[in-house]
Amino acid sequence: MLIAWAVALLIVGLSGEWLLLPAVWPHDEAPPPLLLWSLRAVSAALVLWSALSIALRRRPLVKKLNLSLFMLLVPIPVCAELALRATFLVAGSPTRHPKHYADWSSEDDYWKLHGRWVGEWAPRPERVHPLLGWSQARVTPDNPWGLLAETRERLVPNDRPKVLFYGDSFVEGIAKPPFWIPNYMDRELPATDVIHLGVGGFGTDQIHLLFRETNGLAAAPFVIFGVMTYDLDRAVLSVRTGLKPRLVVDDSGELRVTRTPVPREQSEFFASAPLDFRSYLFQMIRMQILRAIAPDQRVAEKRRLNSAILEQTVGLARQRSLEILYVIFYDPKALRVADWREHYLKAELDRLGVAYLDTRPILLAACRDDDLPLDHYYASDGGHHNAAGNAVIGDALVHLLRERGFR
Repeated sequence: MLIAWAVALLIVGLSGEWLLLPAVWPHDEAPPPLLLWSLRAVSAALVLWSALSIALRRRPLVKKLNLSLFMLLVPIPVCAELALRATFLVAGSPTRHPKHYADWSSEDDYWKLHGRWVGEWAPRPERVHPLLGWSQARVTPDNPWGLLAETRERLVPNDRPKVLFYGDSFVEGIAKPPFWIPNYMDRELPATDVIHLGVGGFGTDQIHLLFRETNGLAAAPFVIFGVMTYDLDRAVLSVRTGLKPRLVVDDSGELRVTRTPVPREQSEFFASAPLDFRSYLFQMIRMQILRAIAPDQRVAEKRRLNSAILEQTVGLARQRSLEILYVIFYDPKALRVADWREHYLKAELDRLGVAYLDTRPILLAACRDDDLPLDHYYASDGGHHNAAGNAVIGDALVHLLRERGFR
């Protein structure tokens, strides 16, 4: 029995990098060096211990140590896994949170568990769109893009100048409709139609698809893309608050839309969707390790995909001779500490020769000028701008548009 156990440890040790690495790092890009060398150290320790166990197999101490190791690696984890799963039966259990088992910014499993355990923000079936994932309002034959009534009424070719404002929930913020950024701008520019095309929860991929499908509904519009820095992460997901399209870059460098059409009824999916892992206990341990040594997963993939999305968006706009502007939004954490997303997005927009408005200096200047804390411009949800924040950003955009001749 001891020899069989030692041989098993030897096999695991010799194949550790190929056996253990995919379980800890199931991504295409190279793993962090610290993770790779840690796994190699574990593999080397297993090989060394198995060799010593075989050589010294007759010694009582070696037998006791291997029995302890066996208990630590087999029966105890199995019992702990069963106990952890039992806690899921209690609705209010702190273990029933997807953050313990997956990364919200990089892994579909987080959102599968979110839909199963939390269900918050899930789109109602009538607002599910087969291409976009979800929409502003009900999707009907008369409203195929699921747009708000006011948006539909004004998104028509006529003599009035049009400004199309695409983006995610930051286009609205946590404010009443008169203080959504497009509506605020619309009041300040009475001769211009500033049209709200933001959809909560959208990533750069869905923003691109909505722009691709709707930009021709208005004659020669000025186009604004509001991008919150975490929208870059959403593009690599195929499920978030609901099922969504997944853009991929094919071998020729072109974007392809996959995971469509999106089904309207999704309750069965979230109730039974298979996860990419089998052990919740292992996943909990894995997430603690990755948060310590690799907090940003799939960064290379996110950069590659978003570069293709930005290139195609800008290319389409230039093909139609449309003037475009990007607005970079931040939640409070990202605004206070710059990360790779901000640096990457600004560098890509500079590379493509696209103008952008950075809301960081605008909000910080408002704090300084009015002697107010940054929290004054953010809602109590901890992420979105409130009416005051929207007004500061809206004023900056109105000033910019007036310089371009809009009134």
